[in-house]
Amino acid sequence: MRKILLILLATAVGLPALAQRRTTRVIDNKGTIKMVLDSSSHFIDTAYNGLTELNDSTVILGGKLTQTTIIDINGNSLQIANLVSGAGTDSVVVADPSTGELKRVSASRLFGNLTAKNGLTKIGDTIKLGGALTEPTSIDASATNTLTINATTAGAIRLAGMTSGLTSDSLVVVDPATSSLRYISASKLLAALQAKNGLTKNGDTLELGGTLTRATTISTSATNTLAIEGLQSGSFATDSIVVANPASGVLKRVSASSLLISNETSFAAVTGTLTYAVTAIPADVTRVWVYRNGAKLVAGTDYTVNGTDVTFIQNGYTVTTGDVIEVQWVK
Repeated sequence: MRKILLILLATAVGLPALAQRRTTRVIDNKGTIKMVLDSSSHFIDTAYNGLTELNDSTVILGGKLTQTTIIDINGNSLQIANLVSGAGTDSVVVADPSTGELKRVSASRLFGNLTAKNGLTKIGDTIKLGGALTEPTSIDASATNTLTINATTAGAIRLAGMTSGLTSDSLVVVDPATSSLRYISASKLLAALQAKNGLTKNGDTLELGGTLTRATTISTSATNTLAIEGLQSGSFATDSIVVANPASGVLKRVSASSLLISNETSFAAVTGTLTYAVTAIPADVTRVWVYRNGAKLVAGTDYTVNGTDVTFIQNGYTVTTGDVIEVQWVK
């Protein structure tokens, strides 16, 4: 019995290394006295390696690691809930790709190693849209997830280096209300296209020709002239001639017969009367021919024209009663 008691006492003395020192004596069903932990004793003696002991019964996460420590998630995810927002001055937690060891790196150092490719450009710590595409690139949109580009005149969108398309390709269009980009087939676009004001639509073809719906001006210059090639020969007997208003440039047409107007009249002269009215003659004296008794007079020397009046000058001749005056003119 004594030998057993000593063994129990020795055991009880060694227990504080693992547990609290509060013990009590008990007698088993054979009458043997034993030393056991009191029912109010706790089993926590020391917390270490990332743990902290608050009291005899509580250990919390937090403390200095005293050895290399691995957490094997074994296919399970590791989550930390309710993380607070960080700041630009905070470090970023990274993991060694070989060992999984957690380390930290400053954001500036992280961005310093960051490169921009395939349509992106890096300026300092800023990544901007814009740059050469280095691979075929697709942006998948849907009726719900639309793509919108808001651009001003100063920030216009330019696409350089685009390859030639096919007639079977679709066209990119912009929703006028939301500015969302969409696509439409060329045939559908052409079907909605209308031809007006001198143009005619024939299937998918627009042709010159049609009814003008408004006053239309084509401005030309000494350099930018207007020419129509392949015009066929016409006929003065049946065709009209195109003329232009000298002030407005509006085109009109006149018959060929009305282009050249001529007439003649004759009358008997009276002694002492030198001016005679001739209806509808042109004001240009070079277009008026005057004959006295069959002899042609010289324009500007023997007679003048003023309005509808022909006035004789009598340069070496005298107009007398009975002279036959004949006037011919052309416009």
